[in-house]
Amino acid sequence: MELPSASEAALEVQQIYAEHGEVTEALNDIRSAISLGRPRYELAGRLTAFVTAVERHFGSEEGLMRAIGYQGANAHAAEHQRLLVQLRGLERDFVAGAIRQCGALALFVEVWTAQHMERQDKGLIDFLNAHASSAMVRRAFGSHSEPMAMRAGAAA
Repeated sequence: MELPSASEAALEVQQIYAEHGEVTEALNDIRSAISLGRPRYELAGRLTAFVTAVERHFGSEEGLMRAIGYQGANAHAAEHQRLLVQLRGLERDFVAGAIRQCGALALFVEVWTAQHMERQDKGLIDFLNAHASSAMVRRAFGSHSEPMAMRAGAAA
């Protein structure tokens, strides 16, 4: 397996940040629906959209990790599977009416998202950044090295 070139690594980091933005946007939609007191069916749809965005992001990340021979790929993918089981269970229970529509639901999803981005994805991003010239990374992302969700202040 071949390590990415500096420009490929920078593009991969940019793609991860873009996907984090999509996941964060879906999370913001959940928060908004809860705070506005939207109907349960609407929140259920937004929760499904969030799970779909997370699944898409995880699939993309796992493909990238395999392609570049990332050492932490198996552990990272196992964490993805564990988290997806949790999310799908949350979604199922919410649709079934077993979970109330409240701020605690949004907080759970928010903390879950932030922890994954800060803990798991940071290692992959650091690995990719190590293979990109610092000048290229600065040009692509400015001086920031933290996950997009944290830069945007969307996840705490």
